[in-house]
Amino acid sequence: MEEQLSKILKKIKSIAPEEGFLKRSKDLILSARQNKFGFDDLRTSLLESFKWGAALTLASLLLFVLVGGLTYSNLEGVSPAILSNLNDIKLRNEVNNLDFQIRLDEISYSSQNDKAIGQKIDELLDELTL
Repeated sequence: MEEQLSKILKKIKSIAPEEGFLKRSKDLILSARQNKFGFDDLRTSLLESFKWGAALTLASLLLFVLVGGLTYSNLEGVSPAILSNLNDIKLRNEVNNLDFQIRLDEISYSSQNDKAIGQKIDELLDELTL
């Protein structure tokens, strides 16, 4: 068994590629670009990361402007309805000029209804417990 195995291994050891394959492979390997990481590559990678950061920042800023984020910081361009709500003096004057009128007949009507509703509820509860 060991002898057969050693014969097979010697046959496999003697296997060699063709000359044409060797030449093409060697030329292909030697013509491939060698990857060295030097100062130029470092500078290129830093510039690429800066480009991506700047692009993301500008896209975020554009999205913020499109959504309307600058309308609150630029009060001149804001609608008068929003500005009137932000002015404290105008709000105080508006509250002082408000006219509240409460009609007492509505209150008495509501209290009479409340008593009638309460009596009906009590009657229904009495009927349910019997």
